[in-house]
Amino acid sequence: MRFFLGLLALFILPGSVLAFWDSLLDIAGNKDLWVPLVVGFATGIPLWFTVIKKIPWISTFEHELTHAIVALLFFRRIHRFIVTSKRGGEVHYSGNFGGEFGTLLIGLAPYYLPTFTLITVLARPFLPAGWFPWFDGFIGFTLAFHLFSTLEETKLSWTKQSFASAGNNQKTKSDIGKVGYVLAFLVIMGFGVFLLGLALQLIGAGYAGAWPYLKQTGIVSYEVYADLTRETVTTLTPMVKKWF
Repeated sequence: MRFFLGLLALFILPGSVLAFWDSLLDIAGNKDLWVPLVVGFATGIPLWFTVIKKIPWISTFEHELTHAIVALLFFRRIHRFIVTSKRGGEVHYSGNFGGEFGTLLIGLAPYYLPTFTLITVLARPFLPAGWFPWFDGFIGFTLAFHLFSTLEETKLSWTKQSFASAGNNQKTKSDIGKVGYVLAFLVIMGFGVFLLGLALQLIGAGYAGAWPYLKQTGIVSYEVYADLTRETVTTLTPMVKKWF
């Protein structure tokens, strides 16, 4: 199942990169969208380093909340939700829907899922016009929070060393240490770019833009790997014929 998840993340990466870029260009062509987003993002950078980073439980809460949300999406039952200011946090859940595939996605969720950004983006179509452009500025702020918190958490979690858990002081490994570096990298890149691009697409086109985004991601990825396969076969065939 780890191999399948890594393969899936690798497969969607080319299409996700292009779909992300196209969504970014669409927003860049709309001044009413990109200006508040950029202002919010730029505001979030100094706030991260001067305020949020100095209050660790904020990032810890978002981290554990993301674990919990994805666990609920896999119909797992949350039993304990622990957040501390100095010793990190922990989420305890039960259930086995989705098997190891679900468990792996739950474990890596904080590193690829822009939780606050997606929540605000999904709520955006239902808000009155008077909330804008301020609300889009807030979305930009959540993007900055996701970027810098993910970089910080990935750096801290990129280790296989054991440490005492926040819940019961038992020895455990980081989220990334549990699944391995290669799989973590593929999932964070593949799913991370895909979800950020989807968020941008929803900002620019609303819910109607979700299906075209998904279709573009799938088609582009398929075409990239189909072309790569054809080129590989074309290159290797003369060599194989020569050998045999």
